[in-house]
Amino acid sequence: MRRGTRLAALFAISLAACLPPTGTEGPRNRCEGDADCAVGVCNVELGMCVTAAREEPLQIALRVVTEDTGYAAEGFEASFAPAPIAGPMSRDLALPPPVRCTALVRDLRDGMPISADVVFRTESPIPGRAPTVRTPSARAELTGDESPYNLSTQLLPARRYTVEVQPTGQYARRLPPLRPVQPWMSPDVGETARLPEVLVAYPAPCSASQTEGCLSAIEGIVVDGDDRPLDGYVVVAVETATGNVISSISITGEDDLGEPAEAGTFSAAMDVRHAAAPESWYFRVTPSTALIEQSGPLPSFTVEPLSLFPGEMARIRAPRVDDFVLYEGTVRAATGTERWLEGATLRFVSTDIADITTNALGGYTVEATTDASGVFQVNLLPGTYDVTVTPSAGANAELAVLRETVNLSEATGVARGQSFVVPERTAFTGTVETRDGLGMNDAVVVARARSTSEGESLLGAVSTAARSNEVTTDANGLFELRLDVGLYDLAVVPPSGSNFPRTVRIDQAIGGAETTITDVFELQTPMTLTGRVTVDGAAAPPVTGGRVEAWAVIDDGAGGERAVLVGEAVIDGEGAYTLLLPSSL
Repeated sequence: MRRGTRLAALFAISLAACLPPTGTEGPRNRCEGDADCAVGVCNVELGMCVTAAREEPLQIALRVVTEDTGYAAEGFEASFAPAPIAGPMSRDLALPPPVRCTALVRDLRDGMPISADVVFRTESPIPGRAPTVRTPSARAELTGDESPYNLSTQLLPARRYTVEVQPTGQYARRLPPLRPVQPWMSPDVGETARLPEVLVAYPAPCSASQTEGCLSAIEGIVVDGDDRPLDGYVVVAVETATGNVISSISITGEDDLGEPAEAGTFSAAMDVRHAAAPESWYFRVTPSTALIEQSGPLPSFTVEPLSLFPGEMARIRAPRVDDFVLYEGTVRAATGTERWLEGATLRFVSTDIADITTNALGGYTVEATTDASGVFQVNLLPGTYDVTVTPSAGANAELAVLRETVNLSEATGVARGQSFVVPERTAFTGTVETRDGLGMNDAVVVARARSTSEGESLLGAVSTAARSNEVTTDANGLFELRLDVGLYDLAVVPPSGSNFPRTVRIDQAIGGAETTITDVFELQTPMTLTGRVTVDGAAAPPVTGGRVEAWAVIDDGAGGERAVLVGEAVIDGEGAYTLLLPSSL
């Protein structure tokens, strides 16, 4: 009763008129002995009240992200397996010395280096936090032993990585992405730190009798319903099981250098194993930007290759487009009289663009932005569209994302008059306070949107477009956070030096704006986790600079696990860190 009465009274006061300026030091968790602690005990060394023990331990995994360039490249990370924590603990962290790996990404057709992004991924003990290193290739250089390379990176030693090579620039039109079937083990400390070339060297084109270890060319032509060749379509092959692109990028009517080729034709390179299994992939055909500018709206579409090979060349028929719809409307706020929204983004997505001539089923996606009068215009193909309206930030921060369905299957010519009315976001208000009822100023209240199927089934499809948001409490600990309909993980991050841990609340459902949600977040006494971060080895020098993150591993509600950030600490000049962890979750 005390909290509810106090909260109502605080919100009844004009905040602008009577609150002291932000920045005034608020309540702090400090003690000199146990008598100073209403809850828990006093950690005299740290000078704060701490929780002695909790009933059930939290499973806490740690992630270190360094800024110590004397140890490794800035942003280098290492994670440690979850361990149960039920009270104050100490845990030193020994980081493995990174290994420097170099390689030459090259094309075996001519032996020359190629430009590509190379992505290394390794498993992590923290669910959903797999370390990923993306390394763009540069010009070929010389190492100390005079071996050429165009890729240099730092990795964790003796770890199993998956390696992906994504050609860039002109090479994306000659070569497919390379995804080795077998993972690669990074060298241990002290071993030769060089990638085996087999992982990053492209095979040569197949000979007439070759069935493995080579690149096959899938050739074809894109035509309209009258068999006339069509230029300007982007053609790639996509693996059905994974959604990965498995071929080079080809544009009809152009060769791999962008020079004119036979009208409507394309040639996509892929691993011969994929080429020999056309039941495992499909063609994705998309009009290029230049083609859309020239011809107006055109759908993207997919085609199963098994139906296209009566001979050696695939023949793809593009859907016929006789006309499009000029769709015009307005976007306004649900509140206020004729409050038209400038800068709102509308995204139109259709997956049922059908063509009776070719029997092709395609999709069409396009975006539009409202002008100063809230008006938008967009060219659409006849079909049914899922429309997502996102207000601009800043002046419209209190307005929610809107998602509606628009049926233009029978529309022709010009369609006017559509008005999208954007509702307000839910006002999530409350106070952050200590156990004694003192409001905490300058605490950051963070709502992290979770676009999950769970949220969609609970709150509807609009929840998948929910946006994260955060706000800082005022001098009395009050806050107002505006949120879209969606599912969120909430965290209250007290100001640095207050000696309070984060307060974390998972799976907070936010419905419509009809009802304001009001809550009180009570700051807890922390569980402490202290230690030093060093480099693994006999000398064990400290790692200085960077941060240690604490992730609580919890049940995801679907038979698996997920991780929630529950603490963060700075690594000081001696390598020491002190994490303040919530005593409940």
